[in-house]
Amino acid sequence: MVSTEERIEQDQLSRVTQGMLAAAAKKRFRGSIAEFIRHVPMGRGYANENEPFDIETACYLKPVDASIRNPDKPVTCCLAAVQMLKTFFCVEAAAGYFIANDPGDTTIYIGGDDSASDQARARLLPYLRGIPEVARQLNAAAEANRWDVTTQEFYLPAMILRIWGLNMNTTQRITLRRVIISDAFLTKKTGMIAQAVARTTQHRRDRKVIVESQGGDAGDDMDEFWKTTSQGWLHVRCPECQRAQPFDFHRERPEDFLATPPRTIPSLDHAAWVEHHSPILRSPDRKHCGFKRGDDDLIKRADGSYNEAEILRQTYYECYHCGAVWRDTPATRQVLDESSHYVSQNPNALPGYDGFSWPAWAGRRLPWGGEEVMLGYLRAKKANDEFGNVEPLKQWYQKRHARPWDANLIRTIRVQTYQFYDAKSDWPEEWRGHRALVVDCQQDLQYFWTSLWAVSPTGKSRQLWRGILHGFGDPKLDAKDQPNTLTGKQKEFGVLDQFVFLDGGYMKNELIEECAKHGHWVTIEGEREWLCWTILIGSPQKDFAHKADKNPKVRHPVSDPFYEYPEVRVGGYRVSVEIFYFSALQMGDMFTRYRDGRGPETLFLPETEPPDKKTSWTAQINAVTKQHLVNNRTGESTEIWKPATQTTPHHYFDVGRMFMAVLCLWGVAGEDVKLVEAKAEETPPGE
Repeated sequence: MVSTEERIEQDQLSRVTQGMLAAAAKKRFRGSIAEFIRHVPMGRGYANENEPFDIETACYLKPVDASIRNPDKPVTCCLAAVQMLKTFFCVEAAAGYFIANDPGDTTIYIGGDDSASDQARARLLPYLRGIPEVARQLNAAAEANRWDVTTQEFYLPAMILRIWGLNMNTTQRITLRRVIISDAFLTKKTGMIAQAVARTTQHRRDRKVIVESQGGDAGDDMDEFWKTTSQGWLHVRCPECQRAQPFDFHRERPEDFLATPPRTIPSLDHAAWVEHHSPILRSPDRKHCGFKRGDDDLIKRADGSYNEAEILRQTYYECYHCGAVWRDTPATRQVLDESSHYVSQNPNALPGYDGFSWPAWAGRRLPWGGEEVMLGYLRAKKANDEFGNVEPLKQWYQKRHARPWDANLIRTIRVQTYQFYDAKSDWPEEWRGHRALVVDCQQDLQYFWTSLWAVSPTGKSRQLWRGILHGFGDPKLDAKDQPNTLTGKQKEFGVLDQFVFLDGGYMKNELIEECAKHGHWVTIEGEREWLCWTILIGSPQKDFAHKADKNPKVRHPVSDPFYEYPEVRVGGYRVSVEIFYFSALQMGDMFTRYRDGRGPETLFLPETEPPDKKTSWTAQINAVTKQHLVNNRTGESTEIWKPATQTTPHHYFDVGRMFMAVLCLWGVAGEDVKLVEAKAEETPPGE
């Protein structure tokens, strides 16, 4: 039985609650979230001198505001860069708006339990207390002793507010109208996002789920939840041509690209402008657009290092449609921000599941050349390219680009040096007689991953052909009779016998016998010499001494030749096969520099397969990373190029590494070491 004192207390509390609800009903605000908080100081953690938030300085948040308030949108999911107002707007401002204007039991899930308590004390509760309508409810709960700071539960007059960490205990046995999840990437693959969302099952008609996060890892809970939404990517309009486009860091124009004239071009001249500019903008040196760091003459020093001050000044954005240059000025950022809108990338989104994604260069605050955008990207890329440290690049994509990290991502976004050119056309700079056929040998020497190159005396190179060949072929037959063999391809492109380089790390003895069959006689300084196919073998040794130097301190990335004498005899004479050993570590370093455009001009043939296909050229040349192995006995660390996974082959990376050894042998590697001299020009076989 309820005592008289308890009944009186309940009646008093009921009258207080009813009075506050009635007052709230009379004063319920019907405008946007941004309008509701327009007089509330933002508080700690925001660089605006404690001024209220003005959405006109962050127009990219207007569609987010509308989605959060829309009763027909049960889910609003924001995948955005750090320090770009996602937590402020989706958590702090949204919570204050709903507490004051549309109360309903709400749990705000933040990181771990400690993070939830810290953020509640440091940011969330102080901000909510700055909203008069919310402050009255918080004070009423405190006066009625319905406020548990320890458990972060607040029994407000019209709702229960909880600020909890996201874990198994906090997502059980409660029914919620609203769930707000902050920093959702921290859940990894625990299933906690789904558990939290399931708490709203009883409120199918009026529930609201708000999720905000930076990028996490591909396949984690946040990534999978994001895929159920509309996946709206931020788009802006070019100030010159007015065409909308994804505000992405980098884009590439396709072969069938057609340009859009700027507004300044008279309509009668549009056709001529398009005809003239379309091939220019899709040409190899212009097809890459988006953010650009400026001319190398300005942003690079003589030693190849970056001039960071110049990068900050020179970075600009190139329009995909018209090629216009967007300079990084306050006026440009304002125009772009005012044109902000989102375009869905997912036609199969669940009904009412809105998704919004914006990067660090959205809005008006951050300079494009700074460490949050271009400079940060270049630093991270350098750490990965030069030291094999992928973590800074991963952090940049997750925190600044707001993209889930996938190990395959770097393959598709790295600026490639693929170019369209006629591989069989005349190249005036080519070093005659110095084409190289480089071969990675496979199972039982029955098929081979192969690449064929032309080089210039200054170290430039062009890939002429690549693919899989079957069988060695017969040196007595013409190319047309054996097109898919090593010999057939060698003869088709006129490669000298001694410049066919085979990987000798597999079935070396059998290779020695075969190489001896593919050669020709020459006379060098009065002596007859048999020049035949050459064997290259990768070595864990970092460098080698050469006898000609007469100084063991002078080191080289490729060894002196070693000679093997097969059983095969040519014209009754016993012949030899040359074998060179090369530093697998140094040649791996060198190939990654050439691959990424940081060496002499190296042109690769265009990719012919999807870059994420495991056997594609792109996937294979990026399948290997530099790693540090520690000797458990000595504690010494050793660098090695090793596949990131065992599922992606790396034959083309091995071919590229062998080609670097060839350039060293020919003395055109651009390396600061003494190199073996190349042999004199010879007449190609069959001529």
